[in-house]
Amino acid sequence: MKPILMLKHDYGQLGNRLHTHANALAWCLEKKLDLLNLSFVNYAHHFQGGRQCSADRHLLQSPILRVLLHIPRMVAFLQRIALSDRHLSRLGSQVRLLTRADDETLTEEDLDHAGNASPHPRVMLVRAWDIQCPNALSNQSDRVRQVLTPKKKYVEEVNRLLASLPPHDFLVGIHARRGDYANWQDGRHFHSWRQYREWLLQVHDQLLKKKRKPAYLICSDELPPRDAFDPIKPAMSSRSLMTDLHALSCCQLILGPPSSFGSWASFYGEAPRLCLQKNEAITSLPLQPHS
Repeated sequence: MKPILMLKHDYGQLGNRLHTHANALAWCLEKKLDLLNLSFVNYAHHFQGGRQCSADRHLLQSPILRVLLHIPRMVAFLQRIALSDRHLSRLGSQVRLLTRADDETLTEEDLDHAGNASPHPRVMLVRAWDIQCPNALSNQSDRVRQVLTPKKKYVEEVNRLLASLPPHDFLVGIHARRGDYANWQDGRHFHSWRQYREWLLQVHDQLLKKKRKPAYLICSDELPPRDAFDPIKPAMSSRSLMTDLHALSCCQLILGPPSSFGSWASFYGEAPRLCLQKNEAITSLPLQPHS
């Protein structure tokens, strides 16, 4: 009997959880294993999910568990068990525990080794957030995107937003994360609105030289001053996490500080992304030739 991969590590916010879940899901699809991500349960309702399953699980080979998980108490019970070393020790070799610190990576090779080791466990329980399975994610990218497609209401909201933009042939999304970035890593990736304006103008000049007709969309956890980007008048997204995330994924170029939120938008929308670094100018753009 093949093991089920179960995850429980409540690290970060939506972007971090998507990074973890997408890589784990891709690995399970590649290996034809079932998956239950107990740390994605509270986010699953934002996404379409897969065949017979919500977005936090892939349980095609575990029909009994799929039914039991409709009971909220069962989910809460499994969440408690997954964090209890005392209870897990009683299950012996039926559970194989893989743990990583928040600054450590759980690789594709780590998962392969754990899944192939003898004796074969019934459950592979992962307590880690930075799971990286680049080969599986590349092979299973379309299926991962399908499961993690936003619910219809978010797609429709973004479609209305995009329809309200001025005529353009190239859309640039700026992910201006401020808020918690003022203190994270001593503010290394916290940028002033003036700096974001300089980057936007640098991009604008280059796009005009390439004969493009750009429009701009700002997605931020703070509302900028009305004249922050003069003379350019970018549109503002709704400051809703899911709407901002999907709006960014619809852009043809994404700018922003290092962030799993921006990385996910780039992956889902298959759009190039520039990571902004303090005091570094944008001197070139990763664009396809314009026909």
